[in-house]
Amino acid sequence: MFERKRRAIDLCGQRVDLTERRESGRQETTDGPKHGAPAKFFGPDGRQLIPEGHGFFRTPFGIRYKVID
Repeated sequence: MFERKRRAIDLCGQRVDLTERRESGRQETTDGPKHGAPAKFFGPDGRQLIPEGHGFFRTPFGIRYKVID
């Protein structure tokens, strides 16, 4: 497993650190194996974030973050 810290900002402009985790190895899909499973992002509280596209992620409670690095 690959893990690294990423910098992000919330909509108020405060900086926070997010954790990016990526599984190593193959991901099995219905049309065959693929390399490089998609990364999962976790918030400052350790809960998984929901991707919204274009570098934005949100918590289940609606707090949005933008990855800046």
